[in-house]
Amino acid sequence: MTVYAYKGSGGRSGAAERAFERRMQAMLKTGNAGAGHELTYKEAIWWWRNANGATLTVDGRELFVINIGGEFVAPFPLGDLKVHGHVTTNPANDRIYDGMYDFEPRVMPNPNDQMKITIRNMLNEAAINQHGPGTPFEIQYRYEGSDFD
Repeated sequence: MTVYAYKGSGGRSGAAERAFERRMQAMLKTGNAGAGHELTYKEAIWWWRNANGATLTVDGRELFVINIGGEFVAPFPLGDLKVHGHVTTNPANDRIYDGMYDFEPRVMPNPNDQMKITIRNMLNEAAINQHGPGTPFEIQYRYEGSDFD
């Protein structure tokens, strides 16, 4: 079993880390984070490193999309915003479209987006260093309780 230490973990005990690892193994087995659970940045890093690109289903009902020059997910605590970041929603029902968790640089055809994209790409470089080696994966956003049975 591999256990990772994370900066800012506040000196978590070995028992807490073992509980985290058990939770992540259960998520890997089911392929979903569970109904009513917000995916944390720590969980996303674990999935990146250990799930070999397996798709992860998360509860879209737990996420709040805000529009500030683009649609962003704002879970709480705000530090976990990094998990979802910029998203696209279906205008018919405001549900988030599935997307990739990756660090591929983006290029936007709209020159007005250049500053936003440049900052995003710089933050991606920092995230690559935090995450270390891993595999991009798809996050599926689901909105029915039966999606998590």
